[in-house]
Amino acid sequence: MVRAQSASAALRIFVRRAIKDAQRDRQEIKLQLAKGVSLSNANGFSSAEAAKAHARAHELSDKIGDIDSQFTAIWGLWTFRRTSDWNAARQLSDRLLSLIEKGNNVGLRLEAHHMGWTTHFFCGELAPAQEHCEKGRTLYEFEQHRTHAHIYGHDPGVCARTLGAWSAWLLGYPDTCSAMAAAPVRASAPPG
Repeated sequence: MVRAQSASAALRIFVRRAIKDAQRDRQEIKLQLAKGVSLSNANGFSSAEAAKAHARAHELSDKIGDIDSQFTAIWGLWTFRRTSDWNAARQLSDRLLSLIEKGNNVGLRLEAHHMGWTTHFFCGELAPAQEHCEKGRTLYEFEQHRTHAHIYGHDPGVCARTLGAWSAWLLGYPDTCSAMAAAPVRASAPPG
């Protein structure tokens, strides 16, 4: 009987600590993500300190299975990697695309394609960049996604249309480019 009570007490302590640790991890994730964004904005995308904050947030969010935080942390790591290592940036982009495949969050899917078109475009892979831009333009809704500019640094609808126009031009479709070139301004304005 004494052993059972002792085991029960130990289990309660363990569960309380686990809950407390998970709560602490969630708080630290929020702080690390905010720190990463702030450092990127203050010091530029190549900020090693920002990358370190995003790496810590990714570690913790992976541990507790928080997909939204994993996504934001990987996004932050990608912004750092794209300043110096496009192969590493491509791996992070591919990882995000596979991470969101199972979910139904349109905003995360939009941003995963955002990473895809940017990565492929700057690697000189224009056809895949164009495919990601098209998927992004299809997913983008101004009212639903305009806040992404505050979260990720700029409007993905404008970016999809801009890089889509550049890709069309470089692929030899100047008429498509001209039609798309006017679209970014319209995409960033509210309907009506």
